[in-house]
Amino acid sequence: SVLREVVAYYDRHGTPNDRLLARYLLGCVYRDLHEAPIALITWEDAIACADTAAADCDYATLFRVCGQMAEVYFRQYMPEKELEASISFCRYALLASDTLKYIKGLLQRNSAYLALGDTAAVYRNIGHVRQLYLEKGLKAEAAQVFPDAIQIALDQKQFERADSMMKVFESESGLFDNDGNIERSRELYYYDKGRYYFGIGKVDSAEYEFRRLLAYDAVVTDGYHALLTVFQHRACTDSILKYTYLYEQALADYFQNTQIQSVALAEGLYDYSCQERLAQDQEKKAHQFKLALVSVLALGILIALSVLWIFQKRKEERLRFTAKSIWLLQCPILEKIQFWSLEERMPP
Repeated sequence: SVLREVVAYYDRHGTPNDRLLARYLLGCVYRDLHEAPIALITWEDAIACADTAAADCDYATLFRVCGQMAEVYFRQYMPEKELEASISFCRYALLASDTLKYIKGLLQRNSAYLALGDTAAVYRNIGHVRQLYLEKGLKAEAAQVFPDAIQIALDQKQFERADSMMKVFESESGLFDNDGNIERSRELYYYDKGRYYFGIGKVDSAEYEFRRLLAYDAVVTDGYHALLTVFQHRACTDSILKYTYLYEQALADYFQNTQIQSVALAEGLYDYSCQERLAQDQEKKAHQFKLALVSVLALGILIALSVLWIFQKRKEERLRFTAKSIWLLQCPILEKIQFWSLEERMPP
C-alpha cells in the first residue's frame, strides 16, 4: 500500500525515471507476494514510463525490470516470453554500459532455448558467452557456462564431450571446495555427474553421486529416480520396491506443491481481476463526477453571463431613456407646446 502511494505521488510530481523506479519496486513487492500476473503488468507499465529518447534514461533500472520479467516467465513455463524479456535485458544492459550484465543476460537465454528444444542455439550461445568472458580475462566465469551443455551432451550420449566440459567446469569454475563439493543451489550437478558415470559403465560411482542428492530437498526427487535406475540395472528387487515407493512419494509431494502454486496463481489472477474491476468502477465514478462538476460549472457560467447580459441591456435602456428625456426637455418646440397647453387651461 505504501508503494502504491509512492507510485501515485511520482505520477503527479516525478520524472519518467522516478515513475520507472517506483513501478519496478512495486512489481517486486507483488512478486514477493506470489502475485506474478500483477507483477508482470506492473513491470510492463514501468517500461512504458521510461523515456528512452532522453539522454538521462535509467537503462540500469530498465534492464533489471526485464530481468525480473524473464525470471517470472521462466517460473511460469513461458519460454517465448522469457526469451523476449532476456533479449530486452541484454539490449538495455548494453545501453547502460554494463557489459557483465549483458553477458549474463546472454547466458540466461539458455533456459528458454532448452524449453523450446533448440539445443544447437544453446551450444552456440555458450560458446559465444565463454569467448566474451575469456576476452575479459574472467577464466572462472568462462568455466561456469558449461552445465546446460553438459546436460545436452549426456542426453545425446556424447560422453567424451561431456567429460571434457566437466573437467574444465570442476577445475576452473571455482565452485567446488577441496572435497569436491559444489556450492549450494548447484547440487543438481551431482545428478549429471552420476549420469555420466552410469553412461560409461561405472555404476558404483554413479550410485555415489546419486546418493549425494538425497541430502538436498530441492533435488531429492531426482536422487530417488536416479537410484531407482541404478537398482533396476542391478535387478535388486527389494531396492527397486523401496526407491519406487520413495520416488512416488516425492512426486506426489512435488505435484501437490505445484497444485498449490497453481491455485495461488489462479487466486492472484482472480484478485487482480477484482482489483481491476474495482479500479475501473472508481475511475468511471470519478469521470462521472468530473463530468457533472464541469456541467454544473458550465451552467453556472451560462446563468451568470445571462444575468450580466440582461443587466447590461436594462442599463442601456435606462441610459437611452434618460438621454431622450433630456433632449425633449431642451427642445424649443416642446416649450411652446407646453406654454400653449398652459394658456388653454388658464381661466379667462
